[in-house]
Amino acid sequence: MSGLFVDNDGRWSWKKAGYRARSAFAVLLSLAILVGGGWIVYDKLDQVYMSFRYATDYPGPGGGSVTVTVPSGATVTRIGQVLVDAGVVKSVGAFTKAASDSGDASKFQAGDFKMRTQIPAATAVTMLLNPANRVQRAVTIPEGQRLSVTLSTISKKTGIPLADLQKEAKDLTALNLPSWAKNPNAPEGFLFPDTYNYDANPTPAEILPVMTSEFVTVASALGLETKAKALGYTPLQVLTVASIVQVEVPPKYQPEVAAVIYNRLKQGMPLGLDTSVHYAVNKPMNVPLTSADFQNPSPYNTYVHAGLMPGPIDSPGKSALQAALNPAKSSALYFVTVNLKTGETKFASTLAEHDKNVQQFDDWCKANPGTAGCPVS
Repeated sequence: MSGLFVDNDGRWSWKKAGYRARSAFAVLLSLAILVGGGWIVYDKLDQVYMSFRYATDYPGPGGGSVTVTVPSGATVTRIGQVLVDAGVVKSVGAFTKAASDSGDASKFQAGDFKMRTQIPAATAVTMLLNPANRVQRAVTIPEGQRLSVTLSTISKKTGIPLADLQKEAKDLTALNLPSWAKNPNAPEGFLFPDTYNYDANPTPAEILPVMTSEFVTVASALGLETKAKALGYTPLQVLTVASIVQVEVPPKYQPEVAAVIYNRLKQGMPLGLDTSVHYAVNKPMNVPLTSADFQNPSPYNTYVHAGLMPGPIDSPGKSALQAALNPAKSSALYFVTVNLKTGETKFASTLAEHDKNVQQFDDWCKANPGTAGCPVS
C-alpha cells in the first residue's frame, strides 16, 4: 500500500509530496481567506454597532438654522426621521430615546418649527416643545370688514390664492355655520374679527373654519340666540343690526345706534343707512355715493326697502354684538356723526332736532374739506 508521500514500491515520491503539499496549502489558504474574511465582516459589523451604540448623537452646539415640518399625527419615530432628513439630529434612535427620557413624547405638535442643524437629540426635543420655536404667521382681521375684503386680507397675509379662499368660503358645510345662518351672502358676518396664528403655509380649510368657530364661541358666550328671541328678533337679524352699528359708530355710541335701529323698525320707518348703500353697490366706505347709488334696487339698500337687510354687511366684533343684544333705553329715531375724526355722534327723537345735528355735521365738513365721508358738492 502506498503512503501519502511514497510510491507503491515503497520509495519516496517527490511528485506525491509536492502534490500533497500543494493541496494542503490550498486548504490552508482557503481557510485563511474564510477566517480572514469573516474577521473583516465581523470587524465591520462591530464598527457599525459601536457607531450606533456610542456615536448616534451630535455633540452640539449645532450649526445653521433650518425649518422643519412635523406632519399631523406623526409618531415620535416619524418625527425623528424628519429631523434626521433635515440634518437636525444624527439618528432616529437617539431622538426617540431623548423623547422617551424627557417624559414629554406625547406633547409634540404638528406644524413648522425653527431648528438648528447637528444638535444633540435632547436639545431637539427641547426646541420642539418650546412654543417660541414654532413658525407662525399672525393674521389680524379688523372689525367691520366685509367678506370680500377679509378674504383679500387673508390672501395677502398668507400667500393663499384669493380664488382658493373664495372657493372654501362657499363650502358652508365645512364652515359649520349655525343652523340659523340663512344669510344669502353667507358666510358674510360669520368670519369673526380677531388675530389668528397659523403655520407658515396654511390652507384655506385651516383658516376659515377656525374663524367661523370663533364666531360660534363668542356668540354662545353672549347668549345670542336666547337674547335675540327675548328682543323679538332672530339671531340673524340681531347679527345684521350688529354689523350696522359696527361700521356706523365707535363702541361708545353703539348701544344708542342699536336703539335707533330697533325704534325705527318698530315704527316701520326706513332705516335710510348710507352704509347699506355702500354694501349694495359694493363701494368702500371712503368712496362717495352718487344719487344713482341711492336708487339702486338691491335688497340691501335701506333707502329703497323698508326693514332690515337680508343679512349682515360685515363681520361685527364683540362690542357690536353686545350692543345689538343690549340696546340703550332710548326713544331716539335719528343719529348723525358730527365729527368724523373723533366719531362724536348726536341723537334725536324728532326730525327738527335731527336737522340741527345734520347742520352741525355739514358745518364740520365745510371746515374740513376733502374729508372722506363728507358730502361731495
